[in-house]
Formats: sequence, structure tokens, C-alpha cells
Amino acid sequence: MARTTLVLIVTLLVATATAVSRPANFTQHVRNYKAGMVLPYQGGPIKTGNIPIYLIMYGDWSHEGRKVDLFSKFINKLADTPWWQIGTYTLPCALCLGRIAGQSSTSTLTLPSERLYKDKKKRSAGSGTLHVKSIYHDDYSLGMRLYSSSPQQIVEGAISAKKNKLPRDPSGVYVVLTAADVTVEGFCVSWCGYHDSYMQSKSRMDFAMVANPKTICPAACASGNPIVSPNGDVGIDAQINVLAHEVSEAVSDPALNAYITEVGAGEENGE
Repeated sequence: MARTTLVLIVTLLVATATAVSRPANFTQHVRNYKAGMVLPYQGGPIKTGNIPIYLIMYGDWSHEGRKVDLFSKFINKLADTPWWQIGTYTLPCALCLGRIAGQSSTSTLTLPSERLYKDKKKRSAGSGTLHVKSIYHDDYSLGMRLYSSSPQQIVEGAISAKKNKLPRDPSGVYVVLTAADVTVEGFCVSWCGYHDSYMQSKSRMDFAMVANPKTICPAACASGNPIVSPNGDVGIDAQINVLAHEVSEAVSDPALNAYITEVGAGEENGE
């Protein structure tokens, strides 16, 4: 769904190769594929080709130093990972399922594949690269308390800024990442992250909102151990985790009317 309540950890900077290890849920993917359990296409737009990501660091990130770079490094590697290629957008071709399903869980395999998520013109979602094109720092332009309307205001503020402004790019995804001292309406209670879109200047603008749970709800929104995390910062690692979920859904269902079980409020590919 559009608002993330629980996601699985994605290992940062996964090594890539043409032969990839089978993901933990691979067998279930095979079963789902055979049974035709693929998200219905509701007719809406998807994001195709190479997709630029624009990060908006909201609040005070100056004390985080190099940890801010983790977001860029993660996004720039994400499209090459088995999680993105298999678990999200591709499954083995039908003719190969029998051979692959018979291999042991520790085997390494090269996967012929077909894209599951296509638009009306047969263009595939998530088939290109993901890359962070720009990072914008917003020094509490709306204060330390944000609301449901805030992400759109923050994105538009970054686009219209006098210095270091972001371009208006309908092909991209704008990601608002809040610092640990920022509170957001509904965060930790209804969601850990979400994505949506809005219309501006006759263009659809796609965005994701990912808040930092470090001081508010590490146990609720930090997957795994709420005290220890891979990069030594529970809040940022939790944001990276949710970021993967929301970007994948923003690509296959940016306006909540493409690959989703029910238009506007159903389950998406990240669930």
C-alpha cells in the first residue's frame, strides 16, 4: 500500500553479477507466478527507463556527516540488486520455472526473465537505472512539525528555491527525508513511509515521504534490532530500509492507479 508499516531489510551496496543468489522468498515467487498471482493493472501510469531520484534532506543533517551519503550510495546500487530485479520486477520466464524450482536453495542461477509491470504501450517499469541526480537541504522551512500537506510544499519549495534549487522533473521521484528531531503527522502510528503524487504546472509530480524513527519509534519503524543497525545509526538505516520499499512502489504505481489491488488504497508490489 502507499503507506509502509513493515518492510524487509535490504542489504546496502549488494554486489551485482549476471548470476545471482536466490532470494529467501524465491520459492514463493515461483508459486505465485505459476498461479497467476500478479498485481492487476488498473490502467494508470508507471515510471519507465532511467529514473532520477531527488533527495530533499529536511531539517538539520549537518551533524550526520558521511551518513547522508549512504542514501545516495544505496539508491545508485538498488536497481542492480536481486531484490529489485527478482523480488520486485522480474520473475523467471515460464519455460525456465521447472528447472529453476528444482535447484537447491544454495545454488547460484542465471535468470532469463520477463518484466511483469508494463503500461499500455508495453513499456516496462523499473527496467532502467536509478540514480540520485541532486540533493537539496531544507532548513526547517515549515518548522519541526509536518503534516499531510507538507511533502508537496517541501518539494515545491525546493524547486522554486533561490539557491541550489531542484529542477521540475516529472520523470523523477522526489524523496523527502526528515531529520530525527522532526515530527510528522501520522508517523509511527499509521505509517513509516509513503509515496504519492500531485499535479503542478500540468505535470504529475511523484514523491515519497520517509521520516526518521530514531528518537520517536525505533521499535515500530526500524526493521530488526531497534538498538543496533548495519551502519551504526538506527534512524538512518530504518529510513534506507523504508526508502527501498517506497521507491519501488513509486515506480510501479506512482499515482496509486497502476499496479495496485484497489485504486487509491490497495496493496502494491512492496507489500
